[in-house]
Amino acid sequence: MVRTDIRDEYEAISGKTGAEICMFSSGGHPAIYSNAERAAEAIRQFLSRADVRNDCNEIVIRPLKPEEYSVLEDFLYDAIYLSKGAAAPPKEIINQPEFAVYIADFGQADDLCLVAEAYGHLLGAVWTRILAGKIKGYGNVDEHTPEFAISVKKEFRQQGIGSKPMKNIYLIGGTMGVGKTTTCQVLKSKLPGSVFLDGDWCWDMQPFQVTPETKKMVMENICFLLNQFIRCSVYENIIFCWVMHEQAIIDEILSKLDIEHCLVHTISLVCDADELRKRLQKDVDAGIRSEDAIQRSIARVGLYEDLDTEKIDVSHITPSQAAESMINSIYRWR
Repeated sequence: MVRTDIRDEYEAISGKTGAEICMFSSGGHPAIYSNAERAAEAIRQFLSRADVRNDCNEIVIRPLKPEEYSVLEDFLYDAIYLSKGAAAPPKEIINQPEFAVYIADFGQADDLCLVAEAYGHLLGAVWTRILAGKIKGYGNVDEHTPEFAISVKKEFRQQGIGSKPMKNIYLIGGTMGVGKTTTCQVLKSKLPGSVFLDGDWCWDMQPFQVTPETKKMVMENICFLLNQFIRCSVYENIIFCWVMHEQAIIDEILSKLDIEHCLVHTISLVCDADELRKRLQKDVDAGIRSEDAIQRSIARVGLYEDLDTEKIDVSHITPSQAAESMINSIYRWR
């Protein structure tokens, strides 16, 4: 017996679920097996639809792990330019010096690679390295500028993977008076699509009180605002500063942020005690800080050395120079 109402049944299901219908006019049972190639193509086309990709939001950008470095051979081969209609060369071509230089012994100090992953599969990769030896790359500028390569597997091209946006989050710590706020304001002016939050703004009260309740409140305020910035499509660079003299504070903030599609940069501004004392004394004389702030701030100076952060010494540089140093530190492709 052959059913004549099966399309009506599928259309009723599709109307409720939004599913796409694919009917095979011939084939044995099950039809999806006897029409395997056509079924696979129908599924591939469905998954490649922009609305399906966006709804699934399945792609994660993350650093390539050391145990995965070997996959760069495949991505390098896929990245080789072929003119229209040209036959693909044998994969062994990547062993030629002019190609091998891009991935040989990958994992050196200046190497960096990010991959696009979905459901445990690597779909694309972007990597940089400085080619300072005899063999130069096709995009060589000088011995100090990294070369850039991007590769997406053929079946996933033209789907926006290579241009998937990544936000940068800058957590900038430092003791009182080191110049965090001014430096961050300068940094905001130098980075595109930037927004800045000073943690102290989240509990600016009179009288100032540090209690378990207010500490819990300020942490919730900070994380709420930072998550709002992360979710807003307008912002590309999110800058946050606070004293953050303990690793536990940094870890707690990060644990409460939606950073799956973000690159996080943790930085500590450090300063020698004598210079810090001079800066704070100016604030005290101007009535901005109380006298006891000097000793409280200096007592925290040594704590920053133990943090898992990038250190930038601002003892003898301006906020503008500190911001430039910060940008150079972030983009030096470690």
